[in-house]
Amino acid sequence: MYLEKQMKYFNKTDINWFGLDASNDMLEIANSKLENVSLIQANAENMPYSSSTFDFIVNNYALHHFKNKGQALTEIHRILKNDGIYKLHNNSTHDMSQWWVYYYFPSVYGEDLQ
Repeated sequence: MYLEKQMKYFNKTDINWFGLDASNDMLEIANSKLENVSLIQANAENMPYSSSTFDFIVNNYALHHFKNKGQALTEIHRILKNDGIYKLHNNSTHDMSQWWVYYYFPSVYGEDLQ
């Protein structure tokens, strides 16, 4: 889990950690592994945070799941501070047909293509 690894790397730094996911099941898993993190169930297209809240936002392997990518990016821009950083890392489904995730979970490939 990315957040868990980041928290270990920055364990001597005073950071307020947040996590957001549309899946309650994923949040339960995260909650069992993490301490001192504010986890919220919500969609990226309508995040329950005030404008200009975050200095740094990370979005890994999720953009392709957003139903309205434009609205999600608008929300990210809204909650990011003016001098904040947005880090996006996503998979390119069409170029990654041999990705290990698709090997072990072949139905996910079809879902991602949609």
